[in-house]
Amino acid sequence: IDPSDVGRKYERLIRINSQSGKGGAAYVLENEFGYVVPKSMHPEIGDLVQALADSKQGEIVADELLKVFRDNFLDVKGPFVLEKMRVLPSVEGSDNVRAGLTVVINGRRTELEGEGNGPVSAAVHALNSHGAVFDFVLEEFSEQALGTTADATAVAYVGVRTAKSNRIYYGAGQDPNIDHAAVLAVFAALNKASRDIGK
Repeated sequence: IDPSDVGRKYERLIRINSQSGKGGAAYVLENEFGYVVPKSMHPEIGDLVQALADSKQGEIVADELLKVFRDNFLDVKGPFVLEKMRVLPSVEGSDNVRAGLTVVINGRRTELEGEGNGPVSAAVHALNSHGAVFDFVLEEFSEQALGTTADATAVAYVGVRTAKSNRIYYGAGQDPNIDHAAVLAVFAALNKASRDIGK
């Protein structure tokens, strides 16, 4: 039947099974909500959606998929919170960028500064300089515009590898400023990593 005959759109449902979970989830995220998720993140999203489908013993609607994505990649709660990010004046004679971060780490507010070849690199260096943050490297980074107007929101996707676990944790960030979106994505990934690092 035509899904519109029963008041539905084909894209609003994901039929989850062992063959279609990963691709189906990514397809709906892109076509329903505009999130062009990198392929390296598809397996984790597929596993999360598969687990939800198994627990429901049925189909997942698009809004449930969006909640899975937000809870596990965009709005990840944990010990690291970014309150503010700003680009600082560069040191005279240096081509590097300096960034200042106001962060809350394990409930304590602190100011961090770092230097790198761009704002995101500077923010990563700032975090790595703080003793309460475990050592990590930014291994994957991509970005997109969510929308087509001049006021489009930026979305960034990152993969962070920690020295202790030697595995990659993926996060996403969304903000009108692409650099801020990228740093938010780093914080989301670090919060995910902290669940393992603390074990």
